Amino acid sequence: WWEDRWGALAVDEGNRISGAAADQPSEQAAVDASIIDCKAHDWNGCKRGDVYRNQCVAVIASATTSETYGAKTEDAAIQKGLMGCKSKGLTNCHVFYNGCSLPVRVQ
Repeated sequence: WWEDRWGALAVDEGNRISGAAADQPSEQAAVDASIIDCKAHDWNGCKRGDVYRNQCVAVIASATTSETYGAKTEDAAIQKGLMGCKSKGLTNCHVFYNGCSLPVRVQ
């Protein structure tokens, strides 16, 4: 059988992505680990951001905003995000963060 794996992003008081965690065994473990990562970088007001399960994500930032995109592979998430950013007419589209939390086969 397969066990789920979770990832999470934490945001600071300005709602900027400031922490991340991947490959966690539960949603709560992923959220907790992302907040710990955020606090380790001395950000203030660290709280839960986006959470994902059994997939890859890419956070695409532009000159004015950022958005999270999910897909089955890292490359697919990045390409989906960059295309989405550019299709909205945003400038300076780039990968801010990417990672995967894929299921693990258990015997």
